Amino acid sequence: MKDEQPDRKVQVEEPEQPEGDQLMASGATGVSPQIEENREKVISDLFNELRRAEQKFPGFPDDPIHAAAIVAEENGELQQAVLQWTYEGGIKDSVYEEAIQTAAMALRFLFHFDRLQPQPSDQVEKGFAG
Repeated sequence: MKDEQPDRKVQVEEPEQPEGDQLMASGATGVSPQIEENREKVISDLFNELRRAEQKFPGFPDDPIHAAAIVAEENGELQQAVLQWTYEGGIKDSVYEEAIQTAAMALRFLFHFDRLQPQPSDQVEKGFAG
């Protein structure tokens, strides 16, 4: 007969990790000062783009397909800019701008996430009957 021992769960206390803004403000990121400086610029540029987009296009879709399509469209432009930079002598700054725009639309998607409601097409409900 095998000796049965009760299940013992060992609790390991993990060191407290700063969250979000605290992590950035504390400098406890473990990255080089150059990356840290770049991070601040990227976040500033990202939120400036987010504000610009919200002012230019105040509405945002309530359905996830169209909301995700906006993110995908920006990602497509980012991919195009990367391809042009890599193979056609495109401009590196264009890649940065498209990456910022893609990130801004991803944030808008997440900011509106609780409002998103699936809205299936009538064609799907009818089994694509035409």
